[in-house]
This record gives sequence, C-alpha cells and structure tokens, in this order.
Amino acid sequence: MFIEKQEVLIVDDDEINLKMLSSICKKDWKTHTANAAEHALILLEDVSPDIILLDVVMPGIDGFELCSILKKRRQTKNIPIFFI
Repeated sequence: MFIEKQEVLIVDDDEINLKMLSSICKKDWKTHTANAAEHALILLEDVSPDIILLDVVMPGIDGFELCSILKKRRQTKNIPIFFI
C-alpha cells in the first residue's frame, strides 16, 4: 500500500539551514523550500503544506510578519507554523 508523504515548507534565508532541515525532513516528508518570505508566498499559491518551519529573522518580511499574513488567509490559516 502506498502512503503519500505529508508536505513541509521550510522558510529560511540561510542556505545552510535550508539544506540541513531539508535533508532531515526529506526521508519522511515531501519538502519545499523558500529562501525569503516573498518566495514562500508565491510558492504557497501552488502548494499546500501540512506544516511550515519558519525562520524568525529574515530580511524584508520577517517570520512574525509572514506568520501574521498566513494566518489571515483562508487557504493558509489552519497550517501549523513552527518558528526555527
């Protein structure tokens, strides 16, 4: 029986963190990555992750602001967000 992997979106401006977290998650999760909040917003138009791992300190839109934006949107408001 085939069990579809759940999806995780990792948002972090640090490339090393993105690679490390993606490497850790890819065994059990289908991973998507974004190196900026703006990139995450574009990506979320096409994917619907089951969870978001979100960096707090990023240039431009920071993690807290992105979280606020996502919680106001109908399609993303129920996605659990974990700050990293």
